[in-house]
Amino acid sequence: MRIRKTASLLLFLSLPVIVISQSVSGSATASGLNSATTPLAADIKAAIEYGHENPGTPYHLRTNCTDDKGIRGFKLYPDGVAIWNKRIQIRVPESIRTGLLQDLLKASFYDLEPSYGGKKRLEEPKAGFRVSCQVWLEIGETQKLSVQQADGEQSAQLKGLAAALLNRVEPLLKDGLSARSLQDGLDKLVKGELAPQTFRLRYIELPPKGDVTSGFILRILDGTASRQAYSPGHPPGPELKAPLKHCDLIRLSTAIKAADMGGLPNNLWSDSQIELEVEILGYKKAVLARPFSRLRSQDKGVEQQRFDELIAVLQPFDPQAGCDN
Repeated sequence: MRIRKTASLLLFLSLPVIVISQSVSGSATASGLNSATTPLAADIKAAIEYGHENPGTPYHLRTNCTDDKGIRGFKLYPDGVAIWNKRIQIRVPESIRTGLLQDLLKASFYDLEPSYGGKKRLEEPKAGFRVSCQVWLEIGETQKLSVQQADGEQSAQLKGLAAALLNRVEPLLKDGLSARSLQDGLDKLVKGELAPQTFRLRYIELPPKGDVTSGFILRILDGTASRQAYSPGHPPGPELKAPLKHCDLIRLSTAIKAADMGGLPNNLWSDSQIELEVEILGYKKAVLARPFSRLRSQDKGVEQQRFDELIAVLQPFDPQAGCDN
């Protein structure tokens, strides 16, 4: 059953796509100046060169491309964990991470435009496969994104770079780790086989109608946990954010596993309005709970009880609070 989300909740489920490159000095541009002599390009180039010459320098790289080889993509984190096509966890050794920076330098990534294509042509396009790719890098205080959209001008340079990055990482898939189900992913999280970056959670709770208390949004994404006060019609509160602690990861994943999240109904009862979504390596489950007219709180079954026990763990969760290891 597909869950229909309210407009207020959807506001926080979609992030705008902003093509932006930021230099060490904090300047930003979306104009795509194409010259290594500009301060922006020079800063990006210097950062990549430093990382290449100093193995072990942490950086964050995201690459995906739809071309004649199909849909391929990976997200590489500073600790060497990468997720391929959102479904397979791989460990990227130091030599490969250095090679990826070499590929970026060889292709003059620092000089690429923020965006190529995206403009419809008046004439019919010639027959042929249309490529859609993107490469995003964050290293130190510098970041850059370059996107190839399917329509309009095609950049062979960006396409070639994306292919080189993907081809360098793809052989690692033979030693990758995946999940057979959401419950299997939770098992592997608890055992420490899967990294925190594979675990995604979004929990939104809004107070009952007429209640003056504030709701909140809890997110866990890319190994980071955040909590933010939110009520429809009011500006969101400050975001309390911190790296997800190992003990919190174990506590939350154990509670979700005990609730058999994957086996819960899509709709359950709650006095307040709750939307909970959990995802691990492509396996996703969403539950919407509110005062449904066809459900009665006094008719709670085993599944409702499991859900209530899980909510009791999630409601007070504070990303910045300490926990026992």
